[in-house]
Amino acid sequence: MPTKSHPKKIVITGPESSGKTTLSRALAEKLSAPVVPEYARLYLERFGPAYTLDDLTHIAHGQAALELAAAAGAEDLILADTSLEVIRVWWDYRFGTPPAWLEALLRRHRGDYYLLCAPDLPWQPDPLRANPHDRDQLFVRYRELLERLGVSYGVVEGSGEARTRRALALLREAGKIAST
Repeated sequence: MPTKSHPKKIVITGPESSGKTTLSRALAEKLSAPVVPEYARLYLERFGPAYTLDDLTHIAHGQAALELAAAAGAEDLILADTSLEVIRVWWDYRFGTPPAWLEALLRRHRGDYYLLCAPDLPWQPDPLRANPHDRDQLFVRYRELLERLGVSYGVVEGSGEARTRRALALLREAGKIAST
């Protein structure tokens, strides 16, 4: 009996208020693929916006579990509305050098392709967002992390439907979705 292959995981990532969730939903509609929600948002909505190192540990493991569950039920493709790279960037940004276990978890759960959302959209206030003036600096950190991990990625810019078209073009160019 043949074993089920793992679906491709496309990660939509980037700094706060860079359109990740909107893009994830638009791509899900266009590609008929499930979206793995951002576990950090679910966690912080439940427990409040202040977080500690222990919270980041719970969030990292929760994100990995959501992605594994989605992959088990998907055929070809899953879209992750952020993934463990967010925890890695925030750990470093807020608390310093991340622990070895997080680095190992990040490498074990890496995506097949990353869409790095540029912070070229207007800031949207949200009780869980805290860094409207650091988005460009955080974007650089995301890019540096993706480069260091050696993963394939493309930068998504623009707004609305143009942003979605750009993301789809990047996925086609990378061979992650079929050309239509």
